[in-house]
Amino acid sequence: MYPRLTRLLAVVLVILLLLPAALAGESGEPEPYDPDEFPSWAQSLWRFHVVAIGALPLSYFLTNIGVQARVAIREPGRGFSMTGELEEQSDRRLLLGVTVAVSAGVGILDAILGLFTDDESH
Repeated sequence: MYPRLTRLLAVVLVILLLLPAALAGESGEPEPYDPDEFPSWAQSLWRFHVVAIGALPLSYFLTNIGVQARVAIREPGRGFSMTGELEEQSDRRLLLGVTVAVSAGVGILDAILGLFTDDESH
């Protein structure tokens, strides 16, 4: 309906998106972090975060198997289904709660094991 306004708006948006990159003038090559740039507690917290989030998909998968088996045992006529949706809110909450708890437990276990290693990678 307004072709000139649309073109003008597109040009302004492109300029606004490209302007900060042109003004920054950086070479584009990232510099590695210094080993002492972050305190050790921040590095440990970051490792816990990465391990816990990384464990989330596997813990969800395994917890889903357990909750679906629980539902199949509780309701024999329904059967076991890996793709079936959980009908009750309590089952959904159980799945989510146990998944998050297992993922956090894996992160805590990694942090505890990291305390007992002499390796500098932790």
